[in-house]
Amino acid sequence: MLLRYAVFDTLVGDVTIVGTEKGLTNLLFGSFDPAGAVNEETLPIYDAIMEINQFFYGQRKKFDIRLKAVANNEDEFKVWQACMNIPYGETKTFDTVAKEVGISVEVLQRYLERNPLPLFIPSHRVTGPSGGLSNYVGGIEIQSKILLLESRVSQGIYQAGNLE
Repeated sequence: MLLRYAVFDTLVGDVTIVGTEKGLTNLLFGSFDPAGAVNEETLPIYDAIMEINQFFYGQRKKFDIRLKAVANNEDEFKVWQACMNIPYGETKTFDTVAKEVGISVEVLQRYLERNPLPLFIPSHRVTGPSGGLSNYVGGIEIQSKILLLESRVSQGIYQAGNLE
């Protein structure tokens, strides 16, 4: 199936969304021209852009997009599910998620770094031992901004479009 992509600007910078007619396969922080993909919006990509904009303006806490990412193994899939089960505005530590999934913290960190669909698979909600930020596929600065947004929306103090 033909891969398509679109690049658009968000409150945390450019993102590149890749997918097929059946759903999304990747979200990359930054502007990229993925090999073998055509720069053309599909309905799932258009829907993803709309939902991401709603997320960054504090109007969406859960995504409804069809995801078509392929896990390398069952444990990686379990990590993604564990991330998706962390409520909006909350975090869990590496230790907690690793125990829930039944893997080591080191393996968990590798899987988090390979998350193909950050935001949609909210690995930004998994933090270091004392809530410290690290291992987020988008980097610490983006993770910090996303967590700040979720915290402010949850507290009812978010001013749309302002992550400063």
